[in-house]
Amino acid sequence: VTTVIDSGVTDHCFVQCKDFTSYTPYHTILSGQAAGKENSFTIAGKGSVGLLMKSGGQLVSLTLNNILHTPDLCSNL
Repeated sequence: VTTVIDSGVTDHCFVQCKDFTSYTPYHTILSGQAAGKENSFTIAGKGSVGLLMKSGGQLVSLTLNNILHTPDLCSNL
């Protein structure tokens, strides 16, 4: 799944539950609205995701917290 890093999003979203290093499922499934679209998507839970990124030729570990689990989306945001 492609990951797009966008500092302008209200919430970061990840598609696959296996990407989360810590995870809390929602007991009641929520829904979100995609910007500029009439389609909604499922929000199944929330947690933290660890990423490895290159910065200045070095691999850097980055942890994103409060990430929404959005299994209906086609890419991570």
